[in-house]
Amino acid sequence: CYFVLLYEDFGMERFGEFIKYARKYREILHSKICFRSMDDSRINTLKEIRDWFVNGEKQKVGPMEWISPQCQFDLILSINGFLGILEFILKKYPGSIIQPRRISQDMLEYYS
Repeated sequence: CYFVLLYEDFGMERFGEFIKYARKYREILHSKICFRSMDDSRINTLKEIRDWFVNGEKQKVGPMEWISPQCQFDLILSINGFLGILEFILKKYPGSIIQPRRISQDMLEYYS
């Protein structure tokens, strides 16, 4: 996943938002802290991150892209897949726990 950040065209505010959401994404999906239910506040944070990247298409300036389309697609796919895994496992097997950092990318693609 390659980030194409053109600081002059992107603007400080949007650049800061990108860094904020990319950092949150990494913190959640690389965490040792387990998910135990669909009520976990990190689920809403992941949805917020996903929505920001989905709406990112509208934030691109002309032909200059702040993030490659493939990277944007992969981030959205990863979040949707992880949310799908959480919903499937935690509803089907109450009392289960899921540690985000142990989920492989292949599993995420299957559940997205």
